[in-house]
Amino acid sequence: PVSSPDLTKYTDAAKVAPYAQGYVAAMIREGIVGGVTSDQLAPQSNINRASTVTILDRAISTYADKAGSTVTANGGLALVVADDVTLTGQTDKLLVPTDDVNVTVSTSKTTSSITITGDDSTVTVKNSGVNSAAVHGDNSKVILNSSTAGDVTLSGANSKVETTGSAKVDSVTVTEDAKGATVAVGSGTTVKAVDNKAADTTVTGAGTVSKVASDTNVTVETKNTSV
Repeated sequence: PVSSPDLTKYTDAAKVAPYAQGYVAAMIREGIVGGVTSDQLAPQSNINRASTVTILDRAISTYADKAGSTVTANGGLALVVADDVTLTGQTDKLLVPTDDVNVTVSTSKTTSSITITGDDSTVTVKNSGVNSAAVHGDNSKVILNSSTAGDVTLSGANSKVETTGSAKVDSVTVTEDAKGATVAVGSGTTVKAVDNKAADTTVTGAGTVSKVASDTNVTVETKNTSV
């Protein structure tokens, strides 16, 4: 949400519930909604089918639903619901909500965020950058192959982040819901910090981990790591 939303250009802005104003302003800013007219939002009116389709079309820039396909993204949100999809081009946000799929990201520019909500799914980022990655699905993982990442969050049970090649990660956050999570740091890769709140988390591999902080039992197998 926009922290200080300004909807005053719309004559019915007062009808937008206070809790929703920041979200409405964010959707307007991103071009997803624009009001029923230039100065009316009609926030309490029923939405029709055409407007629903318009919002979905504006919100989802790239939709990959064919297994084995290579899809070129052109910014915005990419939604992948098929197995063995390769995503190229440029995407701002990647969402993988489907179970048992493998997605490869090889984009030309840094991706803002990757979110995996499907179970048993894997996203591999090759030779690219990502600001943040969140693994919410159980038994799902993100693989960073010679890629850079800001923060990686594990919140699914038995979720995993794996670094290979020359990957570098600023921080890995393991929430209390990620029981059995694994941070696998491959040889030649670097993770600056791991913040763990889940039981039975393992930090392993031949790569470099500078620091691990934990408020519960954790197994750390990486060398020269400050715990």
